[in-house]
Amino acid sequence: MIIICNSIFDLNLQAWPAYIYATVQDANNYYVTSSIASYQSFGFNKHNEIVGKTHAEAPSNIAEHAVCWNGQNERTIKALAAKYFMTEAVFNNKIHCNLACIKVPVFNIKKQILGVFALAKKMPINSDLHESIHLLQSHFGNSLKKHAWDINTTYSKLLTSKESKVLFYVLTGKSSKKIAEILFLSPKTVEFHIQNIKIKLGLKNTTKADLFDKAYELGFVNILPIL
Repeated sequence: MIIICNSIFDLNLQAWPAYIYATVQDANNYYVTSSIASYQSFGFNKHNEIVGKTHAEAPSNIAEHAVCWNGQNERTIKALAAKYFMTEAVFNNKIHCNLACIKVPVFNIKKQILGVFALAKKMPINSDLHESIHLLQSHFGNSLKKHAWDINTTYSKLLTSKESKVLFYVLTGKSSKKIAEILFLSPKTVEFHIQNIKIKLGLKNTTKADLFDKAYELGFVNILPIL
């Protein structure tokens, strides 16, 4: 699994749900973007405070993990494929846990390496890597198993930001109830968005299976809508 985009700056994690730990670093380990949960855990108060910084420059003692995490990035880039890691970590100088993480290399359309995208989940200190990988996959769905994601504006041209996120989770196999929990919506609102998506894709009065088929036909299954 890899991520393909025109520029690493196309990746913007600011709008991601507050409970998701995700970051993007360039090939020199400088942060390009981060989800709210990540930059706050690292001791930063605002998104722009983490941009251009490295692990070692984090205000909290998460900086102690800089050598380890930079090494993980190097291994991911060298492998040219996604890799799983488990690290013991202390967040905000007080939370001791295991950090289960999948790191994915980011390339441009010329297949030049741009950096590393990381998606993480805090785990109990006694958890093992196998258990953590299973939970990562169950939480983020089959999208973790795909060979590539293309970061572009296809979603935003056709769908609203909310519709794009709903469709992304539909394509990972999540139910309307689960999508509602993730996006802090009601199941009824999620169904409303799904109906609007069908209409915009020319699929009036069709089933969710038809939506899957159309999304695959249009290549949406390989798109990660970071909006």
